[in-house]
Amino acid sequence: MFKNLILLNIVDDTTGAYVPIVLVAHALSYYQSFRDREVHSAKLEMQLAKSHLESLKSHLRPHFLFNTMHSISALMLTDVQAADRMMARLSDLLRMSLENSGIQMTCLSRELEFLAGYP
Repeated sequence: MFKNLILLNIVDDTTGAYVPIVLVAHALSYYQSFRDREVHSAKLEMQLAKSHLESLKSHLRPHFLFNTMHSISALMLTDVQAADRMMARLSDLLRMSLENSGIQMTCLSRELEFLAGYP
């Protein structure tokens, strides 16, 4: 009788305490790994978007630069002073671009300050 009682108590204790604890621990572990995968996925998506943006910037800068230099060259034949001002403004633009090369966001006051140079 004591033998059966001890066995029943062990089975009851095991199923009543140990199994729920193991199930909760497993569920928490699964949830944590799920969240870690989501965070990792979001970081990869952000890096992909950032690399696409940098790729677009790298393609646009040379095209813009060559077009502007061609315009300055054409303007040199008709209005040297205007071409000189245009060259100085291009220089300011390139300087600002290099200063902000790693920054994706900027403040409005900085942009307005830059636009003030172009009446």
